[in-house]
Amino acid sequence: MIRPLLLGFAMIFYTAAYPQDNNITSVGHLPYPTHLLNCVWGYNERNGNEYALVGTYDGISIVDISSPSSPCEVHFIPTVNSVWKDIQTYSHYAYIVHGIYNGTQEEADGLLIIDLNGIGSDDLSPYIHRYKTPEYQTAHNIFIDDNTGLAYLFGVQERGGALILNLKESPTSPSICGSYDRTYLHDGYVRDGILYGCADKDGRFIIIDVSDPSSPREINSAQTPNRTTHNAWLSDDGHTLFTTDEKMSAYISSYDVSNHKNIRTLGKVRAADYSQAIPHNATVVGDFIFTSYYNQGVKIFDASQADNMIEVASYQTCTGGSRGQFDGAWGIYPYMDSGLVLVSDMNTGLHILRPTLTKAAYLRGNITDEEGRAIFNASLRFTDDKSCTYSDIDGTYRTGSTREGLREIEINADGYHSVKMDVVMRSGITTSRDIILKKIEGDSSSQIMETYVRAYPNPFYADRLLNVEYSFDGGIDDRAYLEIMDMAGRTLYHQELYNNQGIVIVGKELSRGTYLLRVVNGTRYSRVIKIVKA
Repeated sequence: MIRPLLLGFAMIFYTAAYPQDNNITSVGHLPYPTHLLNCVWGYNERNGNEYALVGTYDGISIVDISSPSSPCEVHFIPTVNSVWKDIQTYSHYAYIVHGIYNGTQEEADGLLIIDLNGIGSDDLSPYIHRYKTPEYQTAHNIFIDDNTGLAYLFGVQERGGALILNLKESPTSPSICGSYDRTYLHDGYVRDGILYGCADKDGRFIIIDVSDPSSPREINSAQTPNRTTHNAWLSDDGHTLFTTDEKMSAYISSYDVSNHKNIRTLGKVRAADYSQAIPHNATVVGDFIFTSYYNQGVKIFDASQADNMIEVASYQTCTGGSRGQFDGAWGIYPYMDSGLVLVSDMNTGLHILRPTLTKAAYLRGNITDEEGRAIFNASLRFTDDKSCTYSDIDGTYRTGSTREGLREIEINADGYHSVKMDVVMRSGITTSRDIILKKIEGDSSSQIMETYVRAYPNPFYADRLLNVEYSFDGGIDDRAYLEIMDMAGRTLYHQELYNNQGIVIVGKELSRGTYLLRVVNGTRYSRVIKIVKA
């Protein structure tokens, strides 16, 4: 079945509807007027041809993008109807899983396997295989470790953690070589015998030793800021893990995982227009994070400084749909040999994009008062930009921008005179600027807010959790949260707050030691409480 992009006027309309946004240009588009899309993956053929493997609710679409301005569907493989699909490749095979659907387990496709050597054939059916066992009919996601030929199927039967299959010996008839079932995993990433599993229901990622697939062993875990850990991807050097939380206004977060037994939170970043943005899937190419966002299309972040990630490119694919906040870009694939990026938008189709990757210009420093005391939660923004950053408990701040040249910044803090100053920003260069704020004489206002915070039991123990009861007057700011830090002021735990009173249960993710806890609402914060896990 061949479905070329026939209508010349459709491309003209497309270009008008989806112009170049910010450092990303559209080079091709294939709409699916009778299908809703989910995932996308890519395949680089040895002869130089390139293909997009596009998941729809009811099938798999194989699209020749060798001439990206004229993408052409060369095959469509019908499947059971499911909102959830995921695709990856190993050698010249594509492996597709699907999640819940309207039907019996016996009707499930199981693991759909397509021998891509058959792409050039008129009839692809001899190249299609299906793998099902009593242990497996459906899964939510798949990750394939190319180095070992092992496939990890996540959310098996919507209950399991990970089912591990050996593809290497028989790619069309894999064998089960292990499983992890202690916790439900939504997705995961594997390298060098280590699985970084996304336990979205627990709001954390789990580091699991799978060097012996028959006997997976948990090493450590860490919670993500918005507690809906959706996907994870490792940096090229293997030292940094990036995660997404699938929630409105949520963060992409970075963690130092170079020592699996000592995970360190490095930073977090939200989209510039985060109020309507839900990060879905993030992947890493060099120093850049490519992320698909519901309702916001594609965003690329410079992560060369993992504690100071900066949005450097964006492209809007979404023009509205029927799924509300969960419309728009689902999947992203930035690994085509040509440098093209594939994006599957549920409503508007397959987008073929070419990014211009540019390093951010970075700005760091300290904000203190005239006596050298750190000022926490001071706001800093470029006056020609709506985005804002805040100083940490030790007064340090870090930010950046894609705009070079002379820029004006404005710094504000409760009880202090605001300051404006000029800084010179250069791409790929870190500018250091320390800032001193003068206290307003006679001003009785304070960043400390009247807050009731009680943490109990304190100390608490490994077999018990810590209850944090809080309440404060007034409304909730757009950045209200509970935070736990180590004694150096580094954030270890971050929980968004959605009411001005409540109880938060924490502590599972902390090792034994002494910590600092506070509640933050906008630019004001509670007094710090010392807590101890014995």
